Amino acid sequence: MNCLSLNVKGISEAHKVRWVKRLKVQNRISFLGVQETQITNNEAIDVRGCWDSEDFGFSAMQSLGRSGGLLSMWDVNIFEVHEIIKSSRFLITIGDWEGIPGNTILANICGPHDLDEKKRLWDELLQIRRERQGTWILFGDFNTVRRREERLNSHFCGSSAFYFSKFISEASLQDIRIGGVDTPTVVTLSTNSANSIDFWIRGWRATDHPKEVKEMQEIKRRIHEIDLLAEDRLLSEEEINERKVGFQKLVEMERFMTCDIKQRAKIKWAIDGDENTSFFHGFINNKKKKEHDSRAAYRRSMDHKP
Repeated sequence: MNCLSLNVKGISEAHKVRWVKRLKVQNRISFLGVQETQITNNEAIDVRGCWDSEDFGFSAMQSLGRSGGLLSMWDVNIFEVHEIIKSSRFLITIGDWEGIPGNTILANICGPHDLDEKKRLWDELLQIRRERQGTWILFGDFNTVRRREERLNSHFCGSSAFYFSKFISEASLQDIRIGGVDTPTVVTLSTNSANSIDFWIRGWRATDHPKEVKEMQEIKRRIHEIDLLAEDRLLSEEEINERKVGFQKLVEMERFMTCDIKQRAKIKWAIDGDENTSFFHGFINNKKKKEHDSRAAYRRSMDHKP
């Protein structure tokens, strides 16, 4: 069961609609989240053209002028929706996903550019996150990143990254860095719920984490080389700047690695907590059953006494 997140930068053109439908079919999508529809009238969206059958539901949020606009679509045979929460910046769909126990909550997000508006968005989403329990999946165009290297040909805002990371940590979410520039993001949901999600995250971290460690080691090695040069001669302005940038990047990477550790600990606690709770209730129920059977056997023996 696959989910697709896609920033279309306008969906009024027929070729964009055909492109969305082609991606939906190729990736066997059951839930589609589109950002930046750039359409002020929801009725103007060719929703039917984005899907390959009649068995779909959808919800949309109009854009503010030529900015924003959200569309969420789903296969009604797999996902039964019972609540939708709308905002100009997010579209949250809550329902029962076939094979996954409890609520499945999919948040389609189109983040603002202004820092204060971003902080308000994270606070609002965090409040909803706390009020509604279930398997949460947040996706979309957040208009922010957590790491400097994720920015290409644009300005990196440290304050924006800090508040975004803070939101991810407080909401007990796991940041999964996949995709790329203008690349659709497809996420596969397993029917084993939290345990399989944890396994998938651990598998992803197994390949991603070593790369980060290697990069940090390389930065430390270069800083050490510059320090050795400084013992023999005056450093050039370029070397001083390289050392400064290296230190800043090390601090940044270590902070985010710490955040990742905290998030994984929270996820592990939640999963282990569920398993321990199940074991505890199973133990208590088994004990009650044995006591009940013992009392029933005692009553039967008393009934048969002469």
